[in-house]
Amino acid sequence: MKPYLSFIDISTFSVKERISLQKRYALHKKYEKAVNLYIDTDMSQKAIAEKCNVSLAGLGNYLRRYWREQVLIRHQIPVDKVEPGKIKIIAAGKQSVKAHEKYKDAIAACDSLTYIEFNISQIARKFGLNGTALANYMRIHYQETLVWREKVRHKLGINDNVHHGVRPECALQYAEAVEMYRESNMTIPEIAELCKVSERGFSQHLRFYHKDILKQKKRGTRKGTAEKK
Repeated sequence: MKPYLSFIDISTFSVKERISLQKRYALHKKYEKAVNLYIDTDMSQKAIAEKCNVSLAGLGNYLRRYWREQVLIRHQIPVDKVEPGKIKIIAAGKQSVKAHEKYKDAIAACDSLTYIEFNISQIARKFGLNGTALANYMRIHYQETLVWREKVRHKLGINDNVHHGVRPECALQYAEAVEMYRESNMTIPEIAELCKVSERGFSQHLRFYHKDILKQKKRGTRKGTAEKK
């Protein structure tokens, strides 16, 4: 079979258009095997990236841009009534597509006065969810909604019995680890081991209450990578 570009008369294209077309062709060839595995197998995106020797972030971006419908199908999100381009796919490092789809109705209820008399656990049960899981998810991605609910329910004299801020004993437990993570280049597992705290608990504590530090670390990593290039 002849290469894809041989079927296109590029003689009428400008130099810029030719370069752009050639780059896109190279990009599609780079991820061709990975796309086939993504569509035809149940392999995770991470496993596919490792097998095809491509970066996980690069593969994710490519799939969301050029194979959006397949991403939605894999996450069991209906695409028959809505154009795939109109369905928001959330990038890695933020909410996952599957989690967003799972919690979105419950989140909307938590953000509505219609359900203000119900606490988070009650709302979770109404939507067939685990109350603790919903509360934890909201602490990471919808903290402002929890704060709003707390203020409104307090004014109405309603107590949902959910602690929305960091507990003093929890802050004390992870204080040394948080400071060490802020000031050093050590990883979360290394610090957790050194400070004798749970790695999972420490990671969750950072995601709940120290998003600013995580963002700074992420920006620093990107800057370092860019400088190396």
